[in-house]
This record gives sequence, C-alpha cells and structure tokens, in this order.
Amino acid sequence: MAMRDTTEHLQELQRAIAQLAETANDRDRWHQRLDRFPWNASQRLHRWSAKVAARLWPNRVATPLVLTRLLGETAALNAQLWQETQFLRQEVQGLRQEMAYWEGKGRSPAQDAASAPGISAAADAPNVPENLDLDNFYIAFENRFRGAPEEIRQRLTVYLPYLEALGREPRRCSALDLGCGRGEWLELLREQGYQGRGLDLNRAMVQHCRDRGLTVIEQPAVEYLRSLPDSSLDIVTGFHLIEHLPFPDLMSLFQETRRVLKPGGIAIFETPNPQNLVTASHYFYIDPTHRNPLPSLLAQFLLEYSGLERVQVLALHPHPVPIQTGHPETDAVLNEYLRSAQDYSVIGYKV
Repeated sequence: MAMRDTTEHLQELQRAIAQLAETANDRDRWHQRLDRFPWNASQRLHRWSAKVAARLWPNRVATPLVLTRLLGETAALNAQLWQETQFLRQEVQGLRQEMAYWEGKGRSPAQDAASAPGISAAADAPNVPENLDLDNFYIAFENRFRGAPEEIRQRLTVYLPYLEALGREPRRCSALDLGCGRGEWLELLREQGYQGRGLDLNRAMVQHCRDRGLTVIEQPAVEYLRSLPDSSLDIVTGFHLIEHLPFPDLMSLFQETRRVLKPGGIAIFETPNPQNLVTASHYFYIDPTHRNPLPSLLAQFLLEYSGLERVQVLALHPHPVPIQTGHPETDAVLNEYLRSAQDYSVIGYKV
C-alpha cells in the first residue's frame, strides 16, 4: 500500500474510532441518567427506558467504552509506528546507495586527486598530477586555516535556533549535510538528537567522520540528491560549499535541494562574504579549490528562483576590532567594507 493510501487509511480509522468513542460516551452517560431519579423510581420504568434507548441507539448500547479506548490507543500507536517506519526506510535507502557506490566504484587516480572536501559536484581538474595527494593536503589545510573543530562547532550553534523553530521532534528529523568535511555540524546535530548524514568527496575526510561514528557517504551532492525521493528531508545544509561549484552545478544543487525538502523544511548555505573587501581580495583565494565569491544578493536570488521562500541573509563573523580614525563618516565606510561580516549564510524554506 502506498504511503498516501496508508496515511488516509489511518486517518479514516481514527475518525471512526472518535465517532465510536462519542457514541460509547453517550451510552455511558445515558445509563448514568437511568440510575438517577426519576428513571430509577421503579424497576418497570427503568426497564422501559433502557429498551427505548436500545432501539434508538443500538450501536451505542452495544459498544463498550473500554473497547473504544483500546482501539484509539492502538490506532495512535499504528500511526506513530508508520511515521518511524518511513524514516527508517529513508535511512535504509541511504545505506543501500552507499553500499552500491562502494561495490561499483572505479574512479581513476586523476579523479581521486580532484576530490576535495566540500566539492560535492563534478569540477574540472585538468593536468592534475596523479601522485598529488589532495585529500590529505586538504585536511592539513583545514586544520591550519579553517580553525579548530571546537571553534567551528561553537560557530555553528548559531543555526540551532532555526532548527528548533521548525517545531519538529529532532529524532524524527532527517538532515543532510553537503560537503560535510570534518563533520563538526554532524556531531552537533547528533548531540541535539537529530538524525543526520553527510556527503563528501574527500576520502580522508569521509574516513575521519566514519571513525567518529558519523554516517557519511562518498558521492557527489547533486548526484545523491537526484537519487532521493521528493519531500524526503527536513534539513539540507552546506557550509562553505557553494563557492566551490561551477554555476550550472550550483543551480542544480539549489533546485534539487528544494525538491527533496519536506514542506516546512529548511535549507542553510554558508559562504565567504565578498562585501568584506579583505575577504574578497585575499582570504577567499587562500583556498586553491575556491572558484569565485558569491555576493549575498546573488545567493538569495538563486534560492528564491529555485522555489524556496522566506529567504533571508544572515551576516556572520565580523572583525572583532572596528576601525576608529576619529572621523565618524570615514569610519563607517571603512568598517562596512573592511570590518564587516567575513561570512554570511542564506536560509530558505520550502512552503
């Protein structure tokens, strides 16, 4: 039976049980009245009233109240089990896809060398030496320039209120982190009770996450998203991912993200902020796998164009020391472009 048919069946069953409970309550209240004056004034009047009630409401007389309560509890339990079964089916599907990938993969050394954390869609990598170990290089690079895992985890806590505002029970929320890297966000989700899995193409990163007990799949993001059914995820995230992607892949990523999100689900993508001129002209290019900065206006428009709604931009990580020259107007301009947020995120919802 299809999910929709089963859900409608459970809803119909719950409505029938509610009606049954109402009739049983009516029967119970009627017999309570029969035990009071004037109906209990004589046995003959009492028997006559009971017969009249039996003819008027035969189903009500025949249905014990305790039975309706048991049926209602059973229906509620079945509905809960059905929801949990659907979530487990999604998890099993993800595991099957991961197993199939490992069983059938056959990438060349040049393709392996082109894999870098966060690059979750195919990217051109011409003339890459086959003996260049980019996977291990990128781990050392992140450890030097991205920051300690504890620092990144603390920064990512800014997004927890957005997840809480969804109003969904964490253990029933399915989350997917694209370009999960060292897994800081996945660990944070796990601590909060969310069911999360990640994607990355860097084998060293994938193994690092698996060693920490995280569910991570080595597969391109767009390819994996396309394998998922419609409306199957509550949360899709990508931290410092979109600046790695060619524009056609970026468009596909946002469109597939919108498709796989459940109604009310949330998408979060964080990236360097080119409005900060120091970030745009210097820090952005320290990472050799970055393609080009994305202005926040463009990222916001792309999410909206892909069908996400209530899209907002969240400015992050401003420079802690503002410029103070003694000239307020000059300070305002300098701080806007040299000390403003070094990163931002775009946050959108599927309505």
